[in-house]
Amino acid sequence: MGLRRIAREIALQFLFNIDFSEKKITQEITNEKLNIFWKNFNPDFKNSGKEFAERLIKNTLENKSKIDSLLKKVSENWKLERMPPVDRNILRLGVSEFLYFNDIDFDVTINEAIEIAKKYGTEKSPSFINAVLDKVKSNLSKK
Repeated sequence: MGLRRIAREIALQFLFNIDFSEKKITQEITNEKLNIFWKNFNPDFKNSGKEFAERLIKNTLENKSKIDSLLKKVSENWKLERMPPVDRNILRLGVSEFLYFNDIDFDVTINEAIEIAKKYGTEKSPSFINAVLDKVKSNLSKK
């Protein structure tokens, strides 16, 4: 498994944890949680993977409103709040990559999201993730 896949999985775990937090997440809280996370989770994780994970986490959290807005436009039958938390956060990470990681092809992002959904989601998660991200990709490609 590649370094970026591991970084994406770490980002998913981090966002999943934050989803259940009562506090409003600020940059300071994010940095504090990341420091604790790295100390407890995997202090030996390679720097390039750590940098990618942190950039993915921070971009997703800082732009959550924009990301959620794009997801709401394409998931007509599903409210974000009703989606399984794992699926919701995989989708957020995927859209974050679409918007803020120009060096990653959309199809690579979708494939990575599907593989992570197979590991952490339900039986229906991979096809759901694929359909939603494909719609977001189409919308972004039209602009």
